[in-house]
Amino acid sequence: NTWSEVLYSGNGTPPSPRHSHTCVVYEDCVYVFGGFDGNYRNDFHRFNFITNNWSQLNTHNNINAPKPRYRTSATVFKEFMFIFGGHDGSKQLNDFYSFNFQTEEW
Repeated sequence: NTWSEVLYSGNGTPPSPRHSHTCVVYEDCVYVFGGFDGNYRNDFHRFNFITNNWSQLNTHNNINAPKPRYRTSATVFKEFMFIFGGHDGSKQLNDFYSFNFQTEEW
């Protein structure tokens, strides 16, 4: 049982260094949402294990997208990612969102 760093050598830009984000795996990709990098984030990134590429999903300007947050929880069920709660820098949140991996929409 050993750890090894996943070395990124593909195309695209990885997320900024951050903490308290959430991530899930769906099919051949890991998805990274939100967190704190000096600012509260609601950006959404995908790393494809097969192509070794990062991409940013263009969802943060969507009116249905969750507001910036960190310390949120997420899970995957069928073709959806669900996130619940978190913190927006001033208060605890108890909102609930779904993201459809097929349509890439909140």
